[in-house]
Amino acid sequence: MRQSRLVVEEYIMKFELLMLKCDIVKPEEQIITRYFGGLKKRVSNMVLLHPYWTFNDVRKLALNVEKQQKEVKRTS
Repeated sequence: MRQSRLVVEEYIMKFELLMLKCDIVKPEEQIITRYFGGLKKRVSNMVLLHPYWTFNDVRKLALNVEKQQKEVKRTS
């Protein structure tokens, strides 16, 4: 699954729903890798610059990065 036109919050919801539907039980590192694979590059590249330990950390960082990018667009 790709983020494409979805905002990060929508992507998170769909990603988690698909994991539940498919009953995916993987190590957290693999879940994070799959999640990164679907994020927009401009978001994932920024998230990778910050420290994270859990999938929840990655989700929060992605939401914050997208929020910051939208604010920069508005002020430009």
